[in-house]
Amino acid sequence: MIALLRQRNYALLWSSQLISQIGTWALFAALPFFVFQITGSVLATGIMFIVEVIPPLVLGSVAGVFVDRWDRRWTMIGANIAQALLLLLLIAVQSAEQMWIVYVVAFLGSVANQFFGPANNALLPQLVSEEDLVTANSLDALGENIARILGPAVGGVLLASLGLGAVALIDVGSYLIGAALIYLIQVPVSEQTVPAERERSIKTELVSFWQDWIAGLRLVLQNRPLSFAFLTAGIALIGDSILGVLLVVFAQDAVKVGAQEFGWILTARGIGGVLGGLIVARVGPKFKPKNLMAYGMVGVGAVLFLMLWFPILPVVLVAAVAVGLPAMAWMIAGQTWLQTYSTDQYRGRVFGAFGTYAALMGLLGMGFATLAGESLGVLSSLTISAVLFICAGLLAFFILQDRFLNVDPKKEEAA
Repeated sequence: MIALLRQRNYALLWSSQLISQIGTWALFAALPFFVFQITGSVLATGIMFIVEVIPPLVLGSVAGVFVDRWDRRWTMIGANIAQALLLLLLIAVQSAEQMWIVYVVAFLGSVANQFFGPANNALLPQLVSEEDLVTANSLDALGENIARILGPAVGGVLLASLGLGAVALIDVGSYLIGAALIYLIQVPVSEQTVPAERERSIKTELVSFWQDWIAGLRLVLQNRPLSFAFLTAGIALIGDSILGVLLVVFAQDAVKVGAQEFGWILTARGIGGVLGGLIVARVGPKFKPKNLMAYGMVGVGAVLFLMLWFPILPVVLVAAVAVGLPAMAWMIAGQTWLQTYSTDQYRGRVFGAFGTYAALMGLLGMGFATLAGESLGVLSSLTISAVLFICAGLLAFFILQDRFLNVDPKKEEAA
């Protein structure tokens, strides 16, 4: 793990992600609180989250086509700079009448993320060896969870003392530093994808773009390792979105705690994510990604059942930490699986398509949680979430086997 961080290119990529994510989580913690503070409206706060979901649904797979055509390093730099420029607009927001600025920034920032995410996931296998992918993805998850712990604390202090503008400026700086670090990355020439020469007419470009987009979707549908991984991950993502919507209700109604204790639960989840990332980085390479996915999904469901059976704060805090290991296992292994079974020229499209798919599964889960939370109750709804995780894991055990995947044995052994 430490040896991988000593590799210059990966260290630059990891550091850029850590710094920009600290700024992102600072704003993520401060902005919803600020919006509700100046509007007093739950609807106004909810709209901010809704506009962020639209771009991955509409643009996710389309953005992947551009990622496969463009230089991925410069795509990430451009996305970071665009985010920084957009965030400067938040300094002007002082009243409820200017909420439209927040919505514009949230929407366009999400658009930029549709290019950054696939480019990052596609670039990573160009910087590290295939046997280091699990460790690299584990370190990425570790950095995100460190940011998840540090960022909200920074955002809360700055919002309370200096206002939203200060939080926005910190996030601007984090994106610019991230862009500078990515600029220093040197992609090995032999690993760079050289785009084919294309005709310059608009008609030809549109036809070519359409063909590239369809080719990416066809790869996902026809490549069994990819399509089966999408299927199992989709079930788990529905369960995860149910949990995300109902966790605060569970804390208030079942655990009977307030805002401060709920903050402890969120912090415990972040700590669990850090510990889980460290453990997966250390022992994950000893397991095949398909097994990590299956173990992880079943493990998340089992820990959720423990939390539901004993809805008392000490147990919930322990569960929030404990769930970090299986959660990191299935997410890290899933990302490694997609990187392994998609060739370099298609990786942007594969991860773009997965972003759209994940957003759709998330909406399904959120819709179910909203309806079922009222009709079935929070405990019954979260039980369904736990069952979905376990079903996804058992399905992964069954369908991600050699006899169903129909892949090159050497490729399967590498994965």
